[in-house]
Amino acid sequence: MLRFVFSMLMLSSLFLSCNKKQESKQQFYPISYLIEQEIAVIDSFRLPIKRYYQDVNQSDSSIISITELRSIVNELLLNSLSSDGALNNYEETTINDMNLDFITLSYTTTEKNINKIKLHIDPINEKVKSLYAEKTDSQQDSVFTKKILWTAGRQLLINTISNVNNRILTTTERYNWSLNYSK
Repeated sequence: MLRFVFSMLMLSSLFLSCNKKQESKQQFYPISYLIEQEIAVIDSFRLPIKRYYQDVNQSDSSIISITELRSIVNELLLNSLSSDGALNNYEETTINDMNLDFITLSYTTTEKNINKIKLHIDPINEKVKSLYAEKTDSQQDSVFTKKILWTAGRQLLINTISNVNNRILTTTERYNWSLNYSK
């Protein structure tokens, strides 16, 4: 009889614990950590960072410092993505593309200025191949859309499409460093 009461008590506690709703905090890929680690690698190897700029009227190239690259990346991505809960309003989608041989993690939202983020991950070594993001800012009569592509170990590409007083302007900035640790 004691065994029966004990087993009923255990079953009822198990049943009650299974019925409780548990709120689980959604875990997202640590995008800001990934970018910070990439910058740390560039800094530790003291790699030269080549900047290429092109718009309708001019093109230019120069060498920039790691401090300048950090400043650019902070303004583009890290200031928006590094705070706690930065990705809370994003919806995550995972796609395993067998033809292209990578996994895509997509984050989309309509509530933030970075409205789309995609990570392409090598399924074999689980390293990020690239990060793509779209960032939109508006000021008075102007809308600026930045399409950002970070290729791990290689480059940062920024295409800016500006709509200023209904006039479309496009600029391209590319920041290259040479590091072949991720293929």
